[in-house]
Amino acid sequence: MAQAHKTTTGEIYDVQDHGNIVLVFLLADEDQQVILVPFDHRPFTWLIQGEGCEASDLIGRRAEYNGDTITFLNEDDE
Repeated sequence: MAQAHKTTTGEIYDVQDHGNIVLVFLLADEDQQVILVPFDHRPFTWLIQGEGCEASDLIGRRAEYNGDTITFLNEDDE
């Protein structure tokens, strides 16, 4: 049985490239808990290409993470 994940909303405060893995650090609004969002390097590259930015440009952006998918929020989404 699949485990349901709570959707976490917060701000990205760091992105770290560890070779094959990229970690996105999301600071949760609700409890200031740090949520690590791991990516394989290639899908992360596709992500930032799709956003038209560099990895460092993600810092400060608002996002939601549900345990599987990260979604970037626009100001009008909040």
